[in-house]
Amino acid sequence: MTTNTLMPIPDINDVFTDGFLIDESGSVAFLSLIGKDTAIQEFRARWSLPVTQGGLTDFQVETIDGTARLNIGNPETLEFLSGRLSTKLFGDLIQVFVYQNLAQKPDFANRKSLQLFKKDTAEDHSDKLWTLIKSLSPLPFLDEWREVIIGLFTTKHWLRELPGVGVISAYAITIPEDELAEMLKANIQSGALMAEASVTGSFIDHAKTTLLPPKCLTDLSEELESTVADLEEGIKRGDSPLHEIFGKPVSTYTRSQAIDDGFLVDVSETSEAKESGFIVPVALTCDVWDSYVAWPSDVGGQDEKGRLWDVLFMAHHAIKTNKENGEHLLYKLYCVPHNSKKGDDATEVSLKLVSGPGDNGEHVITIMKPNES
Repeated sequence: MTTNTLMPIPDINDVFTDGFLIDESGSVAFLSLIGKDTAIQEFRARWSLPVTQGGLTDFQVETIDGTARLNIGNPETLEFLSGRLSTKLFGDLIQVFVYQNLAQKPDFANRKSLQLFKKDTAEDHSDKLWTLIKSLSPLPFLDEWREVIIGLFTTKHWLRELPGVGVISAYAITIPEDELAEMLKANIQSGALMAEASVTGSFIDHAKTTLLPPKCLTDLSEELESTVADLEEGIKRGDSPLHEIFGKPVSTYTRSQAIDDGFLVDVSETSEAKESGFIVPVALTCDVWDSYVAWPSDVGGQDEKGRLWDVLFMAHHAIKTNKENGEHLLYKLYCVPHNSKKGDDATEVSLKLVSGPGDNGEHVITIMKPNES
C-alpha cells in the first residue's frame, strides 16, 4: 500500500484509507485506515455512538473515480488489527485493518464466510476457497467436483468477489442449505458430478478452526516498517503528499494524563453522576470545577455536592432533549458564582458538553466552558 493511494474520508480529519471492500448490502467488509492515533480512535468511537451524539452509520470515501459511501453495519461484527507507524517526520501514525469477523470465524450455522487475499501474491486462491466451501457445506463434496462446484457456486452467486479498491481482495461464500441438495442431485443425475469416489475426509474439523486474524493482514502488518521507510523516502524525493496530509507532528496529551495533572476532574464514580443518569466516564475541566462546583466551607447556602448535581443533572437533561447531531452540545443552568459572598444570587451560565473517544476509543464526556477546547 503506497501513499499515492491514500483516499480522504471527509467525515473525519487526519484519517485516510488506502483500501476497502464492501459486501452486497454496501457495508464494510474490509477497510484499511491510516492516520493520527487520536483521529482513528475518534472515528472508531463514533461508529458505536447514537447519531444524536455525533455517531456515524455510514461515511464517504473520496476515490479517484468519485465518492463512495460505505455503511458501517453492525460494529459488533467487526474485528480490528492495528500496527503503529513510528515516523521521524510525523510522529506516531497507526494503520488499522477493519474486517468482518466472518473472515476470522466462519458462521457454520448459517453457512457463511469471508475469505481475504492479498492481490500481489502467487497464492492459489482456489485452494483456500475450496477448503472453505467444503468446510461450510452441510453435505460432503468430493475433491473431483472442485472445478464444477466452484463454477456452479459462482454462477449462483453463492461465491462472489466483493467490490472495492486496494491490495486486498475478498470472496464471500453463502450456501443456502435448502437449495444445495437439489443442485447436487440435479448435477449428479445429469452426469456433471460423479459419485463413485469415497467421501472420506471431505469435511474440515470445525473444532480445529482458529480465531487468528487472516494471514494476508498479518503479512501486511509485518510490512509496516518498510511502509514507514517508503513514506519517509518519498518525503526526501519530494513525491510524497504526507506533509500536506498530516502536517507537522504534535505530541499527544491523553485524558488520563490531564486527570492526573489536575486539568480535568473525573466525576464518573460520584453519586451525582450516577444518579443524574451518566453511564459513561464524565469529567469537568478544572475551570468549570473551580467556577461552578467548588465552594468555600465557611460560606453557607451552597455545597459542592449540590452544585455538582446541578451541573451534571442539567448536562444529562440537555443530552436527553437534544434533537441535533454533533459532538458538542451547549446547555444552560443557574449557578451561584464561586466568588459570591452569599448563596442566593444565582445567574445563568452556559457550559459545553463534548462527546467523544477516550484514550482507548471508549465513549467519554467532558464538560467545559464554551471558550475551552
